Amino acid sequence: MSEDFHSVERFDERLGWNTEVPGFAAVVGYVDDTPIGYAYGCTLQEATRWWNGIQTRVPADATEETGSRTFALSELMVVKKARGTGIARHIHDELLRDRPEEREWFGDVLPFSDAPLYDALILRR
Repeated sequence: MSEDFHSVERFDERLGWNTEVPGFAAVVGYVDDTPIGYAYGCTLQEATRWWNGIQTRVPADATEETGSRTFALSELMVVKKARGTGIARHIHDELLRDRPEEREWFGDVLPFSDAPLYDALILRR
């Protein structure tokens, strides 16, 4: 967590970009009145740079976006004491419930040069 990519400033920057995109959504999970986790993402638009960092070989049309094809889940986090309890899955499922997009994604993605390598997954809807 000491890496620049995980700093509060970089988180705020990424969150800001997402909130400006059509289809932005966020969910916060609570136990009683205490927030214990969150997830957010947005619908990938036609001119997205999301796939610039894809590391996996995929068909050319796999990265074409329409503004309604793919919901990109950008962040999902739960506090340490809630890990392994299924809370993250509940938050994830609530965020995706009733989404109109047809998929999440697949492959390896390096979204920024200082980011860790992420797994990107498909969930056909």
